Amino acid sequence: MLPGNGNFRNIVKDTNITSDEALERFDLNLNQLCTCGIPAEEMEYKMKELSTLSAWLQEALEKGETMQSLQPRASKLAKLAFELGCCREEVEVLMTIYPKM
Repeated sequence: MLPGNGNFRNIVKDTNITSDEALERFDLNLNQLCTCGIPAEEMEYKMKELSTLSAWLQEALEKGETMQSLQPRASKLAKLAFELGCCREEVEVLMTIYPKM
């Protein structure tokens, strides 16, 4: 759960989420992370937080968004990941999003 967001729900358990809801959650939590960062004592969990953001992009894609429409958000996520000290391989994992066939 991202700090300070009491309305956060695990996307895996939230089966009725729409693409708009997934993108809204992505935007709110990405903005919070960009503004507040991750406290030093929680940095070991940064990939968990960033992976949740990636999962929201995946969910939006599965609910009808296009890769092109998600590109600006994916770029913001990658930038934040690098700013938080992720290596190239970690960022590649975050950016690996597959459209359903």
